[in-house]
Amino acid sequence: MRLIFERYLDLGCVMALRTELERLGIRSKRRVTEAGRKRGGASFSRGALYHLLKNRVYRGETVHKGTPHPGEHAAIIAQELWDAVVAKLAAQGVERRRERVESGALLIGLIFDDRGNRMSPTYTVRKQSRYRYYVSQAVLQGRTGEAGSLARIGAAEIEQIVVEGLRRAQPQDVRAADRSAIRTAPPSQPQQPTARVSGDSVSARLTTAGSNSQEQAPSDHVGGFCDQQVRDLVHRAIERVVVHCREVEITLRTPEGAEAAADTEGGEGPRVLHLPLPDRRSKDRREIIIPGHNGSPSTHLDRSLVVAVARGRCWARGLCRGDYKDTAQIACKFDLSEAYVRRILRLAYLAPDVVLAIAEGRHPPTLVLQRLLAPIPLAWAEQRQTLGFTV
Repeated sequence: MRLIFERYLDLGCVMALRTELERLGIRSKRRVTEAGRKRGGASFSRGALYHLLKNRVYRGETVHKGTPHPGEHAAIIAQELWDAVVAKLAAQGVERRRERVESGALLIGLIFDDRGNRMSPTYTVRKQSRYRYYVSQAVLQGRTGEAGSLARIGAAEIEQIVVEGLRRAQPQDVRAADRSAIRTAPPSQPQQPTARVSGDSVSARLTTAGSNSQEQAPSDHVGGFCDQQVRDLVHRAIERVVVHCREVEITLRTPEGAEAAADTEGGEGPRVLHLPLPDRRSKDRREIIIPGHNGSPSTHLDRSLVVAVARGRCWARGLCRGDYKDTAQIACKFDLSEAYVRRILRLAYLAPDVVLAIAEGRHPPTLVLQRLLAPIPLAWAEQRQTLGFTV
C-alpha cells in the first residue's frame, strides 16, 4: 500500500499509476465469499485507485457519516505521505474542472447515450490538432457492452445540431440571447433534413458546421463556437440530450408557468425535438480483390490485416537492429499510442503460414483486425486454432 501511495506521488497521474501497477503485477486482494465465490485478483481500475488514495482507513481512522474518527487499528500511511497525496489529488481535481470548463463542452451534464449513460467531454490530439468528442461513461469505465448504439460522437457536430435545433424551436429566446452569437455554417455546406418536433408543428432546416463525414475538424480554439449568453440559454432551455444511432432527441425544459397550465389543462408535457444525425461514413473493411488464375476463385486481400502484420514485423526488426530505443519511440514517431504499438508488435510472432495466408487473402472470413489485435498465444498450433485456421 505504501508503494502505491509513493508511486502516485512520483508519477502524478492515476492512469500512469494504473499502468505501473499492471506492469509490476500488483492486483487487488483475492478473497473467497461465504458462498464460495472467488473475488479480487484483478487489475486496479481508475475509480478503485482514486478510492484507495482517499481512504482514511490507511491513516488509522474510520469514517462515520462523513466525519473521520480515530480507529482502533494502526496507520500504515505516514501523515506526511498522506498529506502530500491528498494535496496532489485536490490540485488535480481543480485542474480537471478548469480544463473541462475551458474545453468548450457546451453540452456537459446534459448529454446521454440511448442506454442512459452520461456522455463526458474528452479530446484527442493528432498532429498538433485537438479533436473534441463526447464519449459514453460506459466506455470510459471499461463497460463497453453497456454503452449505447453511438458511444462516441464529435463535439462540434452534436453541439451545432443542438444549437441550430434550439434556434428553430425557440427563436424568440435565442433572439433575446443575441442570435448573432451563434456561428452558423458557410452557405456552401450542405443542409440537413427537416427536424420533426413531438407535440408541436415546428419544422425547420438544420444547418451544421461540419460535412457528412464522420471525422470532425480540429478545434483550433478552445472556447467552442458559442459565447456565454448562448451557453446559458442552452442550459436554461434544454433538460436532456439523448444520442441515438440515427437521431438526437432533445427534451426542452417547460417554463414553470406553462408547466402548471399543462397540468391543469391536460397538456402533453415537455416538448421533445428529434433531429436527424448526418449519415455516418461506412466502416466496412477495405479489401483488394485479386483475380483468380486457371479457374481458381478470386481472393479478397484485407489491406488492414496486411498493413498490421507488415508494421509488426518491421517494428520488431527495427527494435532488434537498434533503430528504435523502445516502443515509446515508435509510438512518438508514428503518432500512435504505445499500447497500440505493443499490440501490433505481437504480430511479428505469427506462424509463417498464417502470415502467408493473410498476405494472399486466404485467411478465414472471420479474421478481422480487431480479432488479430486481441491477445494471441505464442504456440503456432494454438494461434491457428484461435484465429480460425483449424476446426
